[in-house]
Amino acid sequence: MIHRGRISDPPGGLIAVGPLVIVRFRLHPADERLRREGQETPADPVRGLALVDTGAQGTHVFESIPERFGLTPIRYVPVMGESRKAEDRPVYRMAVVMQMADRDGKVSEATFAANLIGAPSTFEPPGSSEPVIGLLGRDFLSHFDFHYHGATGEFELVRPDAPEARGGGDVADGRARTERSRKLTRKARTKVGR
Repeated sequence: MIHRGRISDPPGGLIAVGPLVIVRFRLHPADERLRREGQETPADPVRGLALVDTGAQGTHVFESIPERFGLTPIRYVPVMGESRKAEDRPVYRMAVVMQMADRDGKVSEATFAANLIGAPSTFEPPGSSEPVIGLLGRDFLSHFDFHYHGATGEFELVRPDAPEARGGGDVADGRARTERSRKLTRKARTKVGR
């Protein structure tokens, strides 16, 4: 599975804004089930841009979104922000949805359920009609190979474990991806050695 994107005005766009991905934030699947069982309609997902942030340890969602869903924090964690001082930030159980294509180019949605850190505000990047509503941190990126081609401004988020072969878009088990990577590496070494 792969998600491809392009930064406008390369390479300056990388410096000014960074890689942006269209996402939808929604309730965690378990919470959606609970609301449906209680005859309550789950809130509609919120669409916007998420910044791929390799400097962020965790994935962040801007607080207006969990508030819209009526969520309460499951805990608080210290986060070092722009103030350079650790501040306790709320953590919400939610899901990130993004479009990915399989080997045949068929596009489907992949849902990643996670604990997301609440961030104080959104921002609108220059030249964009959509606000940035979250940051995709290293916890999210640990499920992908991230490729950035500086000269062209193109980037890819690649799921080398091919989740469509397992019948779902759930977050991959890291051990399975690591084992597949090892097999591909051994195969490549064998070809080079011929």
